[in-house]
Amino acid sequence: MNLNYFWVFIGGGLGSVFRAILVKMLPQSILGLPLQIFFINVLGCFLMGTLFGLTLEKWNPNSLIRLFLTTGFLGGFTTFSAFSLDFGNLVQKKLYSLACIYVLGTVFLSLIFFLVGTRIFK
Repeated sequence: MNLNYFWVFIGGGLGSVFRAILVKMLPQSILGLPLQIFFINVLGCFLMGTLFGLTLEKWNPNSLIRLFLTTGFLGGFTTFSAFSLDFGNLVQKKLYSLACIYVLGTVFLSLIFFLVGTRIFK
């Protein structure tokens, strides 16, 4: 078995477990906006940005560690499919304004937090 796939598998499983734990800990929504996946995706982008910045400036992990952390753990932790489901639920309830705020807020804050994460180790 290819070690790359093994470490992606292990990281993805751990990331998914951490996501499930956070979903149980976070309130489901605030002011009608789904909060759990929003927070997880923004946090995941922050962590990805932090890893990106760290590996550019101070740390050069081998390819297995990089795959474990990025494709594996953070790939399992964040979830575009759950984000899409939250969006679909808001649209189904005809909460179009909240759906737009959710999409724009998630994308904007995820990108901002990715950039913030890249700057931590500079």
